[in-house]
Amino acid sequence: MSYVLSILTSQTYSSLVNKARKVISSSDRCRRVLEFIALSGLSVGEVLEAMRLYHTDAEGYLNRELMVLEHFKYPAIFIRKAKKAYITVIDDYMLGQLEGTEPMTYNSLSLSVKRRFGSDHCPSIFRKIWATFMRRRGIEPEVIDLLQGGTSRSHSSGSTTDPKSTRSWVRSGGT
Repeated sequence: MSYVLSILTSQTYSSLVNKARKVISSSDRCRRVLEFIALSGLSVGEVLEAMRLYHTDAEGYLNRELMVLEHFKYPAIFIRKAKKAYITVIDDYMLGQLEGTEPMTYNSLSLSVKRRFGSDHCPSIFRKIWATFMRRRGIEPEVIDLLQGGTSRSHSSGSTTDPKSTRSWVRSGGT
């Protein structure tokens, strides 16, 4: 069983989980994209860009030593005024999702999900499940917000959003 399916086994958010299980059980290529959204906490557009970048510049984008996608190297895509995704920590399963999925457009993903489930709003469910899962595992809201690219008022300026500081946090195991 994949890591994402183990996340979805919690009975506490039953309506979200039931929808997510239905979407994840699909066998088409959008399933891998949706799983990556669930495992990364990134938005749909960010995941699609991450997959495209991985396929065009894996050596420059993936830090294999830390198993981190380094979004900060592509500020035009990931560092915006209201949302700044600096890194995504990945594991071998997520790396397999990146390697096994050809890049797709937002429109093709949206149409595939809408055709199958009658709504194209399902992917946002996965970000919510990821954030809730992380919080219930004791991860502080500021760290969750940082990993999802949020720029809430709770972030202090300085080292909290500095990529070098973030790398140090990853190396320390998130402690």
